[in-house]
Amino acid sequence: MLKRFRRRLGKGEEGAGAAEDGREETVGDPVKGRNGGQEDLGGVEEQGPEQTESQEDDEEATGAIDADGLRAARARLSLDDGTIRSQPKDEATVTRKPTKEELNEPEKAVPEPNLISEGPSDSAEGRVARKSNLELPVLLGTSGLAGWEPLQGPYRRRSVEIRKENQDAFLALLPFNDSPQQLLLGVFDGHGAEGRKVSHTVRDAVCKSLVEYHREEQEMQLGLRDSETEKSKTEKHMKRAHALKTAFHRAEQELYNPFHGIDHKYSGTTCVLIWIIEMDLYCAWVGDSRAVIGRGNGPRDTKLKAIEVSHDQKPSRADEKKRVKAAGGRIARWRKDVGPLRVWVPTEWIPGLAMTRSIGDTVLSAFGVTPSPEISYTKLSPSDMFLILGSDGVWEFMTSQEAVDFISSKRKEKLDPDQLAERLVREAIKRWRRNEDVVDDTTAVVLFLNYEADEPKDASKGSLFGSFGKPSQGAKPVLVAEDGKTFSFQPKNE
Repeated sequence: MLKRFRRRLGKGEEGAGAAEDGREETVGDPVKGRNGGQEDLGGVEEQGPEQTESQEDDEEATGAIDADGLRAARARLSLDDGTIRSQPKDEATVTRKPTKEELNEPEKAVPEPNLISEGPSDSAEGRVARKSNLELPVLLGTSGLAGWEPLQGPYRRRSVEIRKENQDAFLALLPFNDSPQQLLLGVFDGHGAEGRKVSHTVRDAVCKSLVEYHREEQEMQLGLRDSETEKSKTEKHMKRAHALKTAFHRAEQELYNPFHGIDHKYSGTTCVLIWIIEMDLYCAWVGDSRAVIGRGNGPRDTKLKAIEVSHDQKPSRADEKKRVKAAGGRIARWRKDVGPLRVWVPTEWIPGLAMTRSIGDTVLSAFGVTPSPEISYTKLSPSDMFLILGSDGVWEFMTSQEAVDFISSKRKEKLDPDQLAERLVREAIKRWRRNEDVVDDTTAVVLFLNYEADEPKDASKGSLFGSFGKPSQGAKPVLVAEDGKTFSFQPKNE
């Protein structure tokens, strides 16, 4: 008999917090929600070892997958993330699948869904705040779209799809903390039955923690100048790394707050966070959401190189695999070597997490899955043209270099930043459709360094403006340890 995904049922809620008092806040374009029914894994029979009755009960309770033969993309997703919840046909939102001609047309966007019956629609996933006192010369573009699944069950048709609840979230605060030389960007990719609630709650909790850090450190001069010593640099890195690490841990603790009503044992989220202070760029991350710089040799250089400032934390990474195993976690593919390596509790096939660090997924907290982020530091320069943050929906079928090349080529069309971010998301979705029957939630935040902006009269010499026009090859990212010391950082993302 065919085996299917099993998952816990639960309604998605936004869980997004309100903006801080006095903050001007705007919301981006609406994105679509996820509804749905059970997922058919295809015609491959279960050939794994026999299960005990208690093991089957455990899997029923936790939403663990119990099948071989699932499609490649479904196998790469979190085990809970590839399934859509059962619901009557008349509540579903379905769409025509694009033709091969539409997908292969390079400049033609994937058509918008043709709705057969209207279903629940999510509000936008972004928390965006812009104020006029920002002194950093940047332009922001954001875009996000929910994923899609083929319609399953008795109404199944190959050409009809059903949309999912979008479990991604993002933030873009320009400026951050009302400091004209700071900004904060983040992308959060939720997974599990309550992934949407987790990603939104974590987004707001991380921001709140860093705001509190800023208030505690108001007397500290964050933007140290060229005269800073190695000792002061180390101290600066240590304080900021501590603030970021604390924010991630506090975010996970917030999931325990009964006010949110989140079952965080089998749901979690990735997080990739960018904190820019003058010319200092810090990237903190857990999971497989990614941040990449597009770097050239000058403001008008069109041949850009992808500089990765994060390193996907997956069980295939040798150092992460070793760390999780040392903590007692079990790393293996699903039975009969289906899909990628995953993290499991030692004695059961649960939960099958496709990453080695996350915020949430607390059933694995005792087995090496931690919310503690890795942190990198990069000194920005005029050779840095733009920055891309994306959920794994962007990166599944697109390398970091391909994403940088895509944005670089589209800049010539004089599109505004939001249009460029949307083009990137639609290109990623187009590649999903070419390769798989499913489409993951896809979110991109693109920050452009605007070298033609007018420099404020009171801009400090140590600011990004002060470096304009100066030749630079760009600094290599380094990894920041807890004590503030830096080490070589050479990520090799798949």
